[in-house]
Amino acid sequence: MPAEGATVVTSVADNSWMGVNQILFVQFAGYMQVTAINVNGTGVTLKNLEDTATGAYTSNAAPATAIPNLATVSPGGLQGPAGVSPAAGAPVDATYITQTPNGTLTNEQPLNALAAVGDAYLKVTQATGVVGKQVPPIPIADGGTNGVTANAAFNNLSPVTTRGDLIVRNATVNARLGLGTVGKVLTSDGTDAVWSLPTPSVLAIASTAIDLTLTSAHYTVLVDATTGNRIITLPAAASNTGRVYNVKKIDATGFTVTIDPNAAELIDGAANKIIAAQWTNVAFQSNGTSWFIL
Repeated sequence: MPAEGATVVTSVADNSWMGVNQILFVQFAGYMQVTAINVNGTGVTLKNLEDTATGAYTSNAAPATAIPNLATVSPGGLQGPAGVSPAAGAPVDATYITQTPNGTLTNEQPLNALAAVGDAYLKVTQATGVVGKQVPPIPIADGGTNGVTANAAFNNLSPVTTRGDLIVRNATVNARLGLGTVGKVLTSDGTDAVWSLPTPSVLAIASTAIDLTLTSAHYTVLVDATTGNRIITLPAAASNTGRVYNVKKIDATGFTVTIDPNAAELIDGAANKIIAAQWTNVAFQSNGTSWFIL
């Protein structure tokens, strides 16, 4: 390896692709510059580009280093100037060049001049090509949220405007659904969320003139005991927590309607409940253990 700035004549397999002043990268040596090409097709004169005074190509091998005969030689790009190490806590000022739409370049300007007070972002005005600063928050029109906190950013981008508003998705975008009027509930029309009046509950009602065991399909049962005493059996309380049944005697005879709980379960602590008078009804509800008269 020659000294810094010095040259060496060497042989390569083929110098036809090389040109004078071309920068090459030599394996194990570093960056070299072609200063002359011999006409024999293999000889070439190379200059060591290392310059410790300027910091250029300082990664090159040290002078006098023996470079192996089979070292690979390839085209090499120009190495940029060496960086400057800043003092602790003092960043080096970068610069920028503004290009206007017609291609004109302005003079270099220090980037720190754009953000003299606090943090800022670079902003390039498309129409003029001028680089300027944008102090947070970034406007929505510039792709920001115009907020410096998550809550503020969400509020700025949200379509809702009034207390009680909801965000729903329509056919194309997220949209505002205003609060429904008093008494309305949020439902679906099969396509979108809508406010509607609630559908009145429809409770089952059945009639019987014979004994009957109640199921989940029953609610109100009208019992006709004209031909004899009738027994209405309640299902197991344990599997019907919260369920309500309403039993009413509709005949004027002296026969009775007995409401009998399942197995050893009780009704208000009693083994059963008997209805003897016409038009009398009794409602029962399970707590998961027993039945209680409402």
